[in-house]
Amino acid sequence: MNKKLVLGLSATILIGSASTFLFKSDSEELTSDIFEEKKAFEVDKVTSQLSAIKKASSKELVEDQNLDELNERFKAALKIDKTDDKIVAFLSVKMQQNKENKKLEEFVGFLKEYKLFKKIQDEVLLELSELEKENLIEFSTAPLVQKVTELAQQAAMSAAENEKYVEYLSEFDEENEDSKKIQLTKEILKKGDHLKQQKAQVEAVVTAMMKPLFLGLMPDQSEQEIDSKVSNVVTNAKEQLEEHFLATNFYTYRNLTSEELEEYRDLYTRHPHELYTDKLTTAMKKVLSNFGSDFAKFIKKEK
Repeated sequence: MNKKLVLGLSATILIGSASTFLFKSDSEELTSDIFEEKKAFEVDKVTSQLSAIKKASSKELVEDQNLDELNERFKAALKIDKTDDKIVAFLSVKMQQNKENKKLEEFVGFLKEYKLFKKIQDEVLLELSELEKENLIEFSTAPLVQKVTELAQQAAMSAAENEKYVEYLSEFDEENEDSKKIQLTKEILKKGDHLKQQKAQVEAVVTAMMKPLFLGLMPDQSEQEIDSKVSNVVTNAKEQLEEHFLATNFYTYRNLTSEELEEYRDLYTRHPHELYTDKLTTAMKKVLSNFGSDFAKFIKKEK
């Protein structure tokens, strides 16, 4: 699924989980929207784009490839750090709809300064080998992959587009859609075993972020109590992911022709994306663990 890279997984699942705790009941709708919008972000760039793989021959690697130059090409091709701007832009739209919510304003300011996905990008560069970086550059710069990525981002471009997206999810019925495109979409998702992998990634990275966040905010509670709270967040996030899994993907794929969907499906036959899952999830966990602790300190300071 090209709308969510492993790193993206759901940034919005993660940011949504954090904002749920910060804003409490007056932001339940916001949190839900942020979660659903995960597919519109590139970290919705950081489960299919970073996961899908192009096996490049080692002969294609230039022997004297400068690592710094390779890293710059990787950053330019995948644009992981650009997710920071997209999340801030999306939350800024929400701020206009919740002008009295000062906590949301403070949260957006924190994200602007923190540069979460810049940190994730740096960690990914440390985890991947040179050949793996070359593979991902080649895949992510393919014209069809770029087209799918652009389509995936449309729902986050404005409040009006976001409303259309949310309305589509609420009214989605696969029986009313193009049956061939629905079948091809299901084949694409099955090829990469996306649902199973994304649920596993959600559990890993949400736990990495939320546990230090809760520990920092609730020092009087036992670790067992904290673990219970984290487990509830993970369960809710996975349920939301599963509930809208087909609809959120088809929202993008419906704009492709059947021929393009067949080509996209075949990418997953040739490029098994699970090869990078562990490394990308490891990078996410390292950064998000620190994010949870730093976010807890920020909340305490602002009180």
